[in-house]
Amino acid sequence: MAEWFKATACPTLIGRVAEWSKAPLSKSGRPATVSRVRISPLPINVGSRPVVRERRDGRKSSQVQILSSPPALNYMFLLSADYWQVKKIKGKGRGVFAKKEINPGTVIGDYLGTVISEQREGQENEKSFYAMHCTDKLIVLPDPKQIGIHLINHACAPNCAMHSYRGHVIYFALRRIFPGEELTVNYLYDVLLCRAGECREHICRCGALNCRGNLHTPTQLIKMWEKYEAPYYRPFRNYCPARYGQNLLALDTYPRRIADIRGNELYGSSQKPPYVSLAVRLPAVSKVRALIRETGRRIYFKKIDFTVNGVSGALIIGSR
Repeated sequence: MAEWFKATACPTLIGRVAEWSKAPLSKSGRPATVSRVRISPLPINVGSRPVVRERRDGRKSSQVQILSSPPALNYMFLLSADYWQVKKIKGKGRGVFAKKEINPGTVIGDYLGTVISEQREGQENEKSFYAMHCTDKLIVLPDPKQIGIHLINHACAPNCAMHSYRGHVIYFALRRIFPGEELTVNYLYDVLLCRAGECREHICRCGALNCRGNLHTPTQLIKMWEKYEAPYYRPFRNYCPARYGQNLLALDTYPRRIADIRGNELYGSSQKPPYVSLAVRLPAVSKVRALIRETGRRIYFKKIDFTVNGVSGALIIGSR
């Protein structure tokens, strides 16, 4: 059953306590299928952690404590700080790494920042890649000095993806992510929109088996992503809740998990040994995709000596 959290004032000065409450039933009489977390008005810097408390009747009640933190901590992260850490990477700057195993579909964070104009975006993109188009009217620029999901680097075979949610862009785990793995996302820079020589300047060092050598994505993959994101994006395409120079604030509710969205390419971890399958033939693309998402690994079909590295649309990508 889906559940949501109702935030109430915490007696301490450092946070709030959110109490469990059952979700209302839908018109069909069934509970909603998506779990959400509701947070009370807090600064952008929000983290959460589960808490188990004893009730007076002896039964245990599950709660989630919503913590506000200094600006340098948990900025835009919705995933507890127990699950991630920021490290310096030689030749790449900083990156975000998993400290614990992250389940597929887990929401990582919300891409927040200062609302800027298209002209300002053009200036910023000449020196960094932090500006984000959330809607047709909304572009946000995070503070690069802060620690947040804007530090998640690009990869050609990412383990996270962008998703349009109520006019915001949230990041979620495409598949199971293992401790020590770097969290990565496809920046979705259209190769047709890059200026002369720009692709050669935007070098990619992700090290993936399918690395394209630069940060730009083929147009057909961009269109595939847009097709599946359109139902979430279109209702909010003119959404812009703040003026230029103001901060885009956190939403009051967020989904806990995102279901698999076929518009995203999906690849198993190259850092882990493949999952071994004894199937005598390749299953349907949807089943292969589900297996990669759940295991987080490439799939080795022993009977036919074939390793599936990933799935792109209706294509299964692999090698012998």
